[in-house]
Amino acid sequence: VYRLRTRARAAQQKARLAKQDAAARINTLSDTLQTLALSVEPLAEELSSEDAAQLRTDLAKARSAHDRAAEDYGGLAKAINDPERARLSEAEYEQIAGSYERLLDQVRITEGLRSAVDEKLLSFRRAMDESREAVGKSKEALDSAAREVARIGESGFRTTDAEQILEKARAAFAEAAGCVQ
Repeated sequence: VYRLRTRARAAQQKARLAKQDAAARINTLSDTLQTLALSVEPLAEELSSEDAAQLRTDLAKARSAHDRAAEDYGGLAKAINDPERARLSEAEYEQIAGSYERLLDQVRITEGLRSAVDEKLLSFRRAMDESREAVGKSKEALDSAAREVARIGESGFRTTDAEQILEKARAAFAEAAGCVQ
């Protein structure tokens, strides 16, 4: 009898821990997804419509998965799946723990979806920063080339072709810089 009670208490503790873990992860995910949503919108305004739509879709998938997990947790939290109930058998507590473990699997998938959105955000930010840096370096190179063409022209050399190429480069730069702003 003592051995059965000890095993039942151990199974009950396992079920309690699984329930607490699920609750903590769902609550953390809720906060993280809200923060992520606040980061997505301003960045999405700077992205192409396709990239912005994909980012919003991925965020919506993560939110939907979270909502399902939270709803499932609410369903499990009913009295029948409460690990706080006393005098259940080891098998009953294991069944409760198994229910919460399956929910935790769902939560882990949701965490993966959230992580993927976060990684995309970082990737887009990194690409935008690198693009801005490249535009800055290109502007410096274009300005340097313009100064060099002017210097050569002042020396008495003909620079008509170089000036035409420079104008084409300025036009291409203006178009490219407009995409990065």
